[in-house]
Amino acid sequence: MISGAAARSLTWPAAGPRSALLRGRRELNILPTRPFQARGFLAIVMVAALAPAVAAHAQQAASAITGSLVERELPKDGGTRRITIYTPPGYAEAADRWVIYLSDGQGVPDFAATLEPLMLRGRLPRAMLVGLWNDPPVRAKEYLPGFAGGGALHGAYDRFVMSAVVPFAERELGAPARADRRVVAGVSDGASWALDAAARHRREIAHVIALSPGWSPVLPYVANSPSQTVFLGYGEREPQSGGLARAIGRQAQKDDARVCVRAEPGGHEMAAWRPLMADALAWLGGTLKCSGP
Repeated sequence: MISGAAARSLTWPAAGPRSALLRGRRELNILPTRPFQARGFLAIVMVAALAPAVAAHAQQAASAITGSLVERELPKDGGTRRITIYTPPGYAEAADRWVIYLSDGQGVPDFAATLEPLMLRGRLPRAMLVGLWNDPPVRAKEYLPGFAGGGALHGAYDRFVMSAVVPFAERELGAPARADRRVVAGVSDGASWALDAAARHRREIAHVIALSPGWSPVLPYVANSPSQTVFLGYGEREPQSGGLARAIGRQAQKDDARVCVRAEPGGHEMAAWRPLMADALAWLGGTLKCSGP
């Protein structure tokens, strides 16, 4: 783990893997789809009840940031979708600039508060974070290829990212328009989305950061279409995601991708994902040595 990162998190009961999984879903306003099912109205009520805590946590993390943190609404399917953009100090002048397109964009302030101190000390390259907020009732259908009833939604989400979000970030925000500086990233089901997006768009996206992937049907797709550079991370207390991450890593290595697989203390939660995101950016930037599974 890269030390020195800001680490602020909500306080949830510290118990076993189930509590860790629920912590991660609460922190990012994630609708629980697996392995703990929640349906219909009850699921929406659960997420709505957690929203104030998520917002308060984001505000706390944002207070530690000196870079730019803004929100925009982009047109999507007759409505709008919120994105949160973090730009570190000195980004426009940096010789080595990256952009990370991040699922579950509610987590951008938290990740930025962790990454920024390391960027300012020269331990990480400057990276803009462009976070797409999730839509809890349809999150799994948008993120997961092959999820029941989600084919059209998944395709529409993929087009939104590549046809609207990426051009907006490059045209309006100064994000680099180079495949070798574009990264897609996510946690949990968002990690499965990132793997799928990188596989579909290998010419446009050279790197993927997938933390605690939780959806096994992505494995055959990634096996057939590996991205160039794959960072896979997971918490030490989540054996299911860890096993899947290592399996994806082994297959990606067979397909000649450059792979790093890394674990950090914690479970399915931001406590593990924050340092893993820092590790991933350090590895991509060449300051951290790492190998595959």
